[in-house]
Amino acid sequence: MLLLETGDQQFRDHWNGFKEAWTSQKGNEHVVTSPKGYAWYIKDLGWGNLRHMGNAAALVLWGAKSEGNKGERDRLVCWAHGQISYALGEGGRSYVVGFGNNPPVRPHHRGASCPSAPANTAASTLLLTEVFAQ
Repeated sequence: MLLLETGDQQFRDHWNGFKEAWTSQKGNEHVVTSPKGYAWYIKDLGWGNLRHMGNAAALVLWGAKSEGNKGERDRLVCWAHGQISYALGEGGRSYVVGFGNNPPVRPHHRGASCPSAPANTAASTLLLTEVFAQ
């Protein structure tokens, strides 16, 4: 984050816009908050939203270091913690396969699924290249 390295006003302006868009939905109509407080990036119709929220939470944690006001730092850390906690199940359902309360069991994406093991495992070995070729 160039703001932490340089302190330049142009980077502070970008940081302020980003943090406000995600943490208080000011200045960006593409980020909304669910009734339970989950920040949702709606521009791409919600597909893969955990990646957007997770990246935003990481950047907000990192950027909080640049804040001179302890109250603002604490607010940003609490926001990021709340987002990750929600994704891991604090909202009543975990959104991480195999983790937490009521996690997804039939994920839509390839990264969380594997083909069935071969019938004769002694005769053939499933290679990682075979998984990605399917």
